Amino acid sequence: MKMRKRVLICLLILSVLGSIIILSKAIDLNPHQPDYTIGNPAVSSSGGIYFCENFGEFGYLYRLNDAGIVLRILKSTSVKCEHIVSVYAMDEAVYALWYSLDPAEDQIVTQYRIAKYDPELNLIGCTDKFILKDEADARHVSADGENLYVTAVNRQAGSVDIFAMAEEDTILTTKDAFDMEAERGKKKLPDSAPLAFSRTSPESAFFVDAQYKDGTVYVLTDVSEPQAPFVPDSHVANAMKQLRFNFWQKLLFYQDYLIVWVSGLLIWCFVLILAYMMLIDKNRMAYIFVTTEASYLFILIVFLLILRWQYLTDRKTEYLEYAEMSLSGELDSLGNLDQFAFDDDYYYSTDYGDLKNEFARFGALGENERVFLDLFLLDLEDGKILASYSGYNRQYASYVYSGKMISLRESLAGTEHSATEPINSGIIQMNAVGVRAHTTEKPIALVGICYNGLFVVTFLASYRMLIPIILGLFVIGSLVISLIMYLQSLDLRQFVNAIENVALGRTRLRVPEYPAKDVRAMWASLSELAKKMDETNHEKYRIFEAYYRFAPKNIETIMDKDSIFDVKNGDMVMKEGSLLMFSIEDQESEEKRIKSLVNIVAYMAEYTDNKDGILVSYDGSLTELEYLFLDEKTTIIDKTNRFLHRNAFDVDSVFVSAFLHHDPFTYGVVGVGAQSLSFLTTQYNKEMKDCAFWFETLKVPLVITERILYREDPGEIRYIGFAVIAGIKVELFEVLDACSARDRQNKIVQRDKFEKSISAFHKGDYYKARNQFSELYKEFPEDLLVKWYLFESERYLNGETDSIATGRLRMEMKYS
Repeated sequence: MKMRKRVLICLLILSVLGSIIILSKAIDLNPHQPDYTIGNPAVSSSGGIYFCENFGEFGYLYRLNDAGIVLRILKSTSVKCEHIVSVYAMDEAVYALWYSLDPAEDQIVTQYRIAKYDPELNLIGCTDKFILKDEADARHVSADGENLYVTAVNRQAGSVDIFAMAEEDTILTTKDAFDMEAERGKKKLPDSAPLAFSRTSPESAFFVDAQYKDGTVYVLTDVSEPQAPFVPDSHVANAMKQLRFNFWQKLLFYQDYLIVWVSGLLIWCFVLILAYMMLIDKNRMAYIFVTTEASYLFILIVFLLILRWQYLTDRKTEYLEYAEMSLSGELDSLGNLDQFAFDDDYYYSTDYGDLKNEFARFGALGENERVFLDLFLLDLEDGKILASYSGYNRQYASYVYSGKMISLRESLAGTEHSATEPINSGIIQMNAVGVRAHTTEKPIALVGICYNGLFVVTFLASYRMLIPIILGLFVIGSLVISLIMYLQSLDLRQFVNAIENVALGRTRLRVPEYPAKDVRAMWASLSELAKKMDETNHEKYRIFEAYYRFAPKNIETIMDKDSIFDVKNGDMVMKEGSLLMFSIEDQESEEKRIKSLVNIVAYMAEYTDNKDGILVSYDGSLTELEYLFLDEKTTIIDKTNRFLHRNAFDVDSVFVSAFLHHDPFTYGVVGVGAQSLSFLTTQYNKEMKDCAFWFETLKVPLVITERILYREDPGEIRYIGFAVIAGIKVELFEVLDACSARDRQNKIVQRDKFEKSISAFHKGDYYKARNQFSELYKEFPEDLLVKWYLFESERYLNGETDSIATGRLRMEMKYS
């Protein structure tokens, strides 16, 4: 790997590590610190402290120890729900009530699910989803070992409803519970939880909260003094003050940070790679593209971030200013608050009833219903709620609406007339807006818990929605930029491609019909250059063609080389193949011999071009040619027959005979740098040439050796005897299909008698052989091989031959 690529990889790794450090610091600078409130309940048992929190889009269930160290966190998605209501702990089990807003029968319905865990929050099982009668507001879950109980407050009916379910029948495995939900689908409502009993609120009060446990119903009304279990547990409160998460637990609450981190890291790596391309490749187009992309990305991010910041600021300011103005106007409507004692008797008086009606009127007035969630009078001395629309009277505001209420109280208790504090109500980020009342007896402020205007779902509301928009716009913008740059550089790119083609030897240019002005002259120059190259290449080709005529063809195939340029002087190979030797009659005129030679070369060119047959040798007297065949699948006999027939019909040519044998051979190249010669040798190369020459004198068209018979089908043949070559007996056969039609027919008719005559000749019965060959010669005097055997039998009878040559074909030696 090149050093430049190593540097790029190191930069990418350092970028990832640096981004992780930045992400960790950003998380530490913005810690997630849940508040122990009525909306985020907690319980303690021997297994630890169990705390509920709704944060963002999900609900969470924590298990922590007394030191505030979080031991485990469960997310609402683990039971296919969205948020959590409450938790109940026993020594042997923990129960959590989860819920989600699911579509069913064309409406959005709150569907609940109870999950059972062991003390370490390992899931044991859960119920199928269920709904509550009249859409009562579930507040708490409890159990007694046999039944599961859900306590709900129905503000419309003015009642507390207790729903009971048999634990053994309703706690299922998660698979069974999820399968039931999937089978039911979105078109059918789940079953309602069975109502055990109900309690109606008194006429002068309404229920605020309720909990059923240990067989007792605990209720909290707007006029009652808060008692356990509706007051903070000091043990839990002390642990929550020391709450600590590890790094991996924190990542659960910083998904927006993760999205920004991943997106920013990808964009940075993309820009880094483009910068690498620009600096290393020194590509002008890459430089322009990187610069344009980086500028576009910077402008896009800055623009959207400013737009988001401006939108959120204006939206928040609008809601807060409206809230402050409305609260100031409401204080004027309430009159002098010093007239109210806010003691126990006050909550049963008509003044309290009038105050509740006024709060209800205020909540329904104009835009107030869309802005305010709750409205209450706050005692700035002790931080308790004196009277509220929600009914949480005489509770500490910090226990109802997080510890931020302490900061709000301190600001209003000082010199500030109004103050604002952001609070986390769980699902939606809200603000507490307080306006101090003009009282003399007791410092009081009117506080409104209001939406900050950011709950409206727009692409500017969160990074989770904004980042995909940035990426989408970046991709679209990049495509537009790429298209513009592509069109801008199209002429130049075509010119560069044309230069590359010319450099590779492809000189046929496609010049644009209307080239750009800045490259028009360059196109003209390149066209002239290509024309000159064509002329030069044509001259080189003519020279090469002239030399190539005299070079051995397909020599690289025999030598197992990729190209003839790889063949060197001294290279030799040992091969095994079939050698076809053409012998041309030398008694005729030179013109006819040349014509036959041309016929052989022209016909065999088809096979030399395909590298089936290779011309390896020829004679300077124009009387012989040799072709080598390496491929065993090539049908040499059939090809030779067709040529011999074609040559026989050419009146301007002479007789050509062919001899085919299969043997091992040595092929090589010798010479010096300026001149090289190829050679082919076998153990008895000269003897085979003598055979070919001798059979040509006897007008035998095609002779093959015995080894050829085992390699391909020769068609009609006749045995013509044997030759002794280098001490080896070689059986020879004439291929009758190479003869003319008349000769072929006569030889097939005489074949049995001919072979019997040869058998007598080989056995030494020369008298019988002479008589039989004589009869054959009288029947077909054109068969010169029969004539030779007739005269040879006479010589044996007259004792004119050597006994060593008994039975063999005694050939005229031309080469050996």
